[in-house]
Amino acid sequence: MNRPAGGPPWFARALLRRVLPDADRDGAVGELDEKFAAYVASAMGRRGARRWYRRQVAGALHPRFWKRPFGERQPIAPPMKGRFRMLAKSPGLTAVIVVTLSVGLGFNGATFSLVNTIVLNEVPIEDIQRVLFIDSDNRSRRASHVDPIVALRTE
Repeated sequence: MNRPAGGPPWFARALLRRVLPDADRDGAVGELDEKFAAYVASAMGRRGARRWYRRQVAGALHPRFWKRPFGERQPIAPPMKGRFRMLAKSPGLTAVIVVTLSVGLGFNGATFSLVNTIVLNEVPIEDIQRVLFIDSDNRSRRASHVDPIVALRTE
């Protein structure tokens, strides 16, 4: 394979040529190569231009961008601004959301603390020999079997 030393990244270019449909391939690769040459000539330099080229190819290959025109991306900030405006317009809904999240997170933390204390850590008992285990097993009742509760009461 012919790899020019000062050209765009060969693997990214080959991957793009392999994945794009025939109708879009030459136009997209040609446009990227032209912009790459312009970026190399600008203050960005060869290294920055190669990084830009790889990011453009990665963005074009990402499944989220397959149905959009090549290289076109939607910024994140405008949709988030709209969502925050919606929350500001309805303070009741915002309060319900904040309280629900707070209660959920608090309950989750309390549950984890309880499980961590009871199940995962040993219970700190000073005299472990004095601990009595009471078990009720109705399957093996015999005439000589003494109920543990009755045995405790008699002592």
